[in-house]
Amino acid sequence: MADNKLQGEILDKRVACGVCAAPLDRVFLTAPAPDADGARRYTLFKCDGCGNTQLFPLPAAAENQDLYFKEYYGAAANSAQGLLKNLLMGVFMGQRVRAVTRGLPKGAAVLDYGCGNGDFVFAMRRAGYDCRGYDPNSPSDSEFINKDHGGRAYDLITLWHVFEHFNEPAAELLKIAALLKPGGKIFLAVPNFASLDARAGGEKWFHLDLPRHVFHYSPAGLDYLVRKTGLRVVKSATPCNWYAVFGMWQTLFNLSGCAMNVLYYTLKRGGRITRGQSVAVAFKDLLLHVVLGLPYFILSFALTFVISLFNRSGALEIICEKPRDAAHNTAV
Repeated sequence: MADNKLQGEILDKRVACGVCAAPLDRVFLTAPAPDADGARRYTLFKCDGCGNTQLFPLPAAAENQDLYFKEYYGAAANSAQGLLKNLLMGVFMGQRVRAVTRGLPKGAAVLDYGCGNGDFVFAMRRAGYDCRGYDPNSPSDSEFINKDHGGRAYDLITLWHVFEHFNEPAAELLKIAALLKPGGKIFLAVPNFASLDARAGGEKWFHLDLPRHVFHYSPAGLDYLVRKTGLRVVKSATPCNWYAVFGMWQTLFNLSGCAMNVLYYTLKRGGRITRGQSVAVAFKDLLLHVVLGLPYFILSFALTFVISLFNRSGALEIICEKPRDAAHNTAV
């Protein structure tokens, strides 16, 4: 009944897809925020024009402070958690650096757009690149582009699982492309909504993360958006990397009856933050993770490796290039 009411509301307002402008008229799924009490559910509509999906209603700017709270970027952990977290982050950042630096000369100017706590920026600097970071949801960085950018043009701009958070993706991509040198590249990494774990997981899919993830993209849908903004697609892939493997791993636990994303919250945010979890539920989750942790990890790695060969892993990465005859524009 609620879906029918919202579907009628969206038709009455003639809401258009934020990617291709086709009318949105099909509810795909509803789901609660994974780190809330589940009382409120959010609705995702699928566009029959470009195949992407979009949250409706879109979150208002005033909601960002609640959505991107301090612990969202990571919290202090105890010594055991900290050791494991540092080990995993070292592997994670190493994969990211290798993914974007093939063919990139040392000293190249790089901007990590949506840098969070800056882990990737520091990893790139250690690897010998002139890397800066910007996060649109960080108050300290809110005027970075206008005040500290200084007309600088970049060889590479990276967006690591940031693009799905934008309410106006086409406008945002044009703004980012304006910061590139002619021939410069943008590296976009987003969750793959056409992945096997997205289809199997449904509202339990780890990377769904409503309402923070406003748009969800398929390989064809993201390719369409990139080309629409005048950029050239150099490469598109759904790799078997840590992001994809972990997403499959956490989704399996979610489907097994564990509290949503408990493994992720423990590793990144220092523990559960969903309110109202009883001691009995916490013990059950701990027991399931101890018993199933290694088997699920092996299964997740094997599945992700196989489905990545068929463009169906949970991670989608696109490299796009600014035309060499395009002008650099610093008016952002």
